[in-house]
Amino acid sequence: MSDDTAAPETGSGHTVLCVDDEPHVLTALRRELIGRGYAMRGANSGAEAKAVLDEESLAAIICDYRLADENGVDLLIDFAARAPSVPRILLTAYGNYATSLRAINEAGIHALVEKPWSADELHATLVAAISNAEGKRLDRDIATEQPPAETIPEAARTLAEGLYTLETAAKQGHGDRVATLMEGFCRHLKLSESRVIEATLAARLHDVGEATLPESIQRTPESRLPESAIESFRRHPVVIADALAHSAPLGEAASIVRHHHERYDGKGFPDGLKGNAIPVAARMLAVIDVFDEAMHGHIRPRRLSEADARALLQRERGGRFDPRAVNAFLRWHDLQSEGDDAGQEGVPISELRPGMVLAKDLTTPEGLLLIPAGHRLSEGLLERVQSLGAAHGDTLRAKIIGGRKR
Repeated sequence: MSDDTAAPETGSGHTVLCVDDEPHVLTALRRELIGRGYAMRGANSGAEAKAVLDEESLAAIICDYRLADENGVDLLIDFAARAPSVPRILLTAYGNYATSLRAINEAGIHALVEKPWSADELHATLVAAISNAEGKRLDRDIATEQPPAETIPEAARTLAEGLYTLETAAKQGHGDRVATLMEGFCRHLKLSESRVIEATLAARLHDVGEATLPESIQRTPESRLPESAIESFRRHPVVIADALAHSAPLGEAASIVRHHHERYDGKGFPDGLKGNAIPVAARMLAVIDVFDEAMHGHIRPRRLSEADARALLQRERGGRFDPRAVNAFLRWHDLQSEGDDAGQEGVPISELRPGMVLAKDLTTPEGLLLIPAGHRLSEGLLERVQSLGAAHGDTLRAKIIGGRKR
């Protein structure tokens, strides 16, 4: 067995299985992935790849179309049945439209990457695949938690609105900004409307408890708080959570607020919860809260740029934050930001160009998935898709990240 492994860089921990019967391709993939901070397992046949799948926890699978002992699409179809939550990427230099369609719809691949592949394109595809998979796992985690009330009674809404008026001047606008991000993130994950309402309400109120703190503490960035103020500061989520808990319909929102300062590694407050013991929405809120606070000077005296705030989230994956929540949030934020100027009607298939990246899944009028969102169009794949578009009278349209600017 070809066993290429390396310890991932701090904060990564993702292991990728690469399947190719050409040693130089595995070597190139190993060099690229290790350089990006991944661990890699290599296999030069379908049989070896299946053995790795049985013994290893994988973040993603990259597989060549042609293997010595098996067709790559057939192997990925098998993997889809055995490990459906692990994203699959197909490498090919031989693909035709029928092959691409079968790989997407039967093997459920995240993307098809044509050889010779670009290192940056492969990395971007891998990041998108892993982030999408982690978002789906978050969704499943939320589905296992106690369902929220279908509606929030008017009295409970009035209580929540009254509490929001206590937002401190030091953090004016923070609750609304975080709530807006939380609502968009929840809808991206396709959560139920009741969960969206619950999480958004919690996001809006999460720091209102700071109104009970002396003004000197309210205006001090968290990293600069004196030791004497830390105990008081750590009570602020409990204060507002207790107020919300007096209304039974707001019980789940109260839990989210109470635990938004817990850490994934168990070193947070107020209860020292760890990992999956922290409510999923509280893990999501923790990420969004720090993202906004970092850019508005609430964590450190200096306001961070968006790029630096993103880097802060990435550094704290697995420590302060659930890695899945960070990856899924940043992926959504990328698509949200870059897709803002994608035309509402999309771009006609005939006007697509190599290098364009899909902002949304491209499907036929019958709903058949052709190319998944986040995929960068290669010249070969584009020719095949445009042929299909012509067969539909050029009625197919694609949403492109950045509009037509490619």
